[in-house]
Amino acid sequence: MSFLLWTGLFCLSCTWLFTLKLYTWERDAWWITLLILGVLCNGAAFKGKSRFSDLDPKYYLLFLFLILALCILPFPYHLGIIVTCTGLFILFLCPWAPFLSAFASGCILSGVILIIQSPLGYLYTTLISYSHYFFWLDGILYKIFAFLNLKVSYSQHTLYLQTINDLYAFPTTWEKLAAFPLLCIVVGSIPLMYLFTKKGTRVRSALTLFLMGSIYLTARYIFMILLFLYLMTFVKYKEEVCWITIFWDVRVTLLSLLPLIYLLYRLVPLKAEEGDTIFTYEKVTFSPSQRKALLYLSLAFFSLGWFYGFQDLGKVKQGKVLLDETHSEWEKSTKKMDTEWYGNESGYNFYWMAEFINHYFPLTRNFDKITPALLSQYDILILKNATSAYSLAEIDAIEDFVKRGGGLYLMSEHTNVFGNSTYLNPIAEKFGFSFRYDVLFDIEKKFEQLYYPPRVLPHPVVQYLPYFCFKVSCSIQPLSSRCEPIILSRGLKALDIYYPSGNFYPQVKDQTDMPFGAFLQMVGVKVRKGRVIGFTDSTSYSNFEAFIAGKPELLLGALDWLNRANRWDWLRFLFLILATICVCLGLRTLKKEKQAAPFYLSLLILGTFCLSIALMIGQSFAHLSYPFPTPRTPYTKVIFEQEHGNYELPLKGFTKDHQKSYEVFYQWVLRVGYYPFTGKTLMEDLREAPSILIIINPHQEFHPDELTKIKAYLEQGGKILLMDSPLNEQSTANELLVPLGMNIKRDKEITLPVPYHLSWMTRHGQSSAFPIEGGNGLLQSVEGLPIISTATMGKGMIAIMTFSQLFTNPPMGGSYRIEPNQQQRQIYELQFDILRGLIEGDLEAYFQQDAELPPQIN
Repeated sequence: MSFLLWTGLFCLSCTWLFTLKLYTWERDAWWITLLILGVLCNGAAFKGKSRFSDLDPKYYLLFLFLILALCILPFPYHLGIIVTCTGLFILFLCPWAPFLSAFASGCILSGVILIIQSPLGYLYTTLISYSHYFFWLDGILYKIFAFLNLKVSYSQHTLYLQTINDLYAFPTTWEKLAAFPLLCIVVGSIPLMYLFTKKGTRVRSALTLFLMGSIYLTARYIFMILLFLYLMTFVKYKEEVCWITIFWDVRVTLLSLLPLIYLLYRLVPLKAEEGDTIFTYEKVTFSPSQRKALLYLSLAFFSLGWFYGFQDLGKVKQGKVLLDETHSEWEKSTKKMDTEWYGNESGYNFYWMAEFINHYFPLTRNFDKITPALLSQYDILILKNATSAYSLAEIDAIEDFVKRGGGLYLMSEHTNVFGNSTYLNPIAEKFGFSFRYDVLFDIEKKFEQLYYPPRVLPHPVVQYLPYFCFKVSCSIQPLSSRCEPIILSRGLKALDIYYPSGNFYPQVKDQTDMPFGAFLQMVGVKVRKGRVIGFTDSTSYSNFEAFIAGKPELLLGALDWLNRANRWDWLRFLFLILATICVCLGLRTLKKEKQAAPFYLSLLILGTFCLSIALMIGQSFAHLSYPFPTPRTPYTKVIFEQEHGNYELPLKGFTKDHQKSYEVFYQWVLRVGYYPFTGKTLMEDLREAPSILIIINPHQEFHPDELTKIKAYLEQGGKILLMDSPLNEQSTANELLVPLGMNIKRDKEITLPVPYHLSWMTRHGQSSAFPIEGGNGLLQSVEGLPIISTATMGKGMIAIMTFSQLFTNPPMGGSYRIEPNQQQRQIYELQFDILRGLIEGDLEAYFQQDAELPPQIN
């Protein structure tokens, strides 16, 4: 029985390794297998220890509370609720199949364990974001390795192991020790200790468990280092392989912890007296004091949920923004990226970010010294990518500005490039955090890190975020408990600053001294009446990235949060005090009574329900209190439709097929003063009422309701650019065009005119197009047939081109860094003319007509 229970607990605890993405993504088969195995072991352990003759109706009520909580909490936090519900459902079948009571009891116990463990992932990742290191163990390990006659040295809390290949640094971190699984086992053992140990031995058993687990993790860490050294002996000279990966491979972690089951079984026995029945279901009675205790403790859970979930809506200010340019010589916002200025610095430029902000919040660029008098005129101060120091007087002025109710946005970058973190940290440290001099990478993908906001209690800054693709950032070191995690990412690894490089960027390869796990990439702090945000990836707001999905939403969310003066934040501490009072009252009420298992089961279920309700209310309140900002001045919105198009944009990482990427075409929309965005579904895009909707290489069927909506959009003044290509063999463009009286003749391939006929594009179809029937022909092929046409419908206009391949990355120059040649400039001008002509409603003015124009569609 003891072995089964410890095996069950071990499997359930390791389930979280495969569902929380602490380090790497794993296949569902791993956590599903562990979950099923844990439930089966616990069910087998209850054989003969669970009696069923009748079922108290109170269990139906518990089932109802669990179902309601299940509707609120997302995966994987609701796993415990699902398993507990399964156990209760099986109980309902026991009147007809009493032998199922043992398995039902095993399910309920497994669900209780998972529910208790469910907050640990959030708490653990939040704590280790302060520091990943566990320094005091290194001195002990040094003596152990020295005793084993290994070539080892010890300096500044780091072990250095010398081999024939290299010198390896091993600072001890919580992740290398595998502390999280032990934490889950210790916390998950609480119901086991209650049910299967005598009252007088529970504390001793718990201490034995913790001590033995700690010793085992230390021994395991030594073994893992030795295994690493052994594996490195097989690595060939100059081969870039580092087996530090064994420390974050959760499958290796699982296997290396398996002996812990036997040690727990031998050293911390769990047993019930012969003939004892652990669970009975006939009658559940609560005394008046127990009912009061359930009420008090449920209120405590509800108040605790409000403590974590409440966001002060604050007092909305005027939103006047001051963007400091005095201390920043990189990613400046003072020169416009237009149709004449090209090259690397035109992309690494904040001009369009600043202009976009100005549509929502009045923005002024600052070129003077920062003083109290200057700041008194503004509500938000943005300090980005500093390249020179702020004086003590300026720092004091900024600190006073925040305390009086100002909003401060600090933007830094990886590896202290250009000294930006050095110059920003004296300000950041005033508010309880600093920027580390490191660079973060996803453990599984180099240079690509995709962040999704949490589904439970996302911070108001990120609640409208679809996702966010980082272009590598640094991490934030919290220095105060006042720090609110806005973006807390898991599954990352960090490399330290590399001084020999001009931009301090290290060689991107795995190293033994790199910390990994969870890191803060965006933090918020409330200071008296004001607010501060620290952000770690300023590149995200350069022209070539600023309007990729997620970037505008994060920018506006941050500014809206900063544009509030704190008013009600003290209520959070009132909720904490209320929770403490309720806990004390509940414990006092229970002081003189012995509690049975049904009471604690009821308490856990009611507490989970109340906590879930409080979190849901807090999240809904934040959503209502922080609506997505609306523009104060209109701007031209160009939406690239995503649902039907067969093309790529770098939305969630690098594009995979250069020949299908429209990255440069997307970025170049900014050059004519318009703002590019990506849509979700065609229907949602049309509801946004964009200035231009761009549909590229459609290959999915258009449904009748979509066609109806497109027609209504055009009649009301909408503009559509439909781009198709001979390479789009599954084209559905004619489904959209035929109802408008137009048609692409895909049975006749024609040639692009000379200015756009690229001789080096030798692949079939690259310099080809299809003729268009109907509409007003604006550009003809070599054969004299229209390959760009337009038609009006109501107040709107649609333009069609049949050579979209001309605007893929290779012909456009490949990246934002391009210094275009003459032929590329002609391609760019064609794009600019089409966009301008659509917005102005007069495309004909940008094209010379070579043929008589056919009549327009009415």
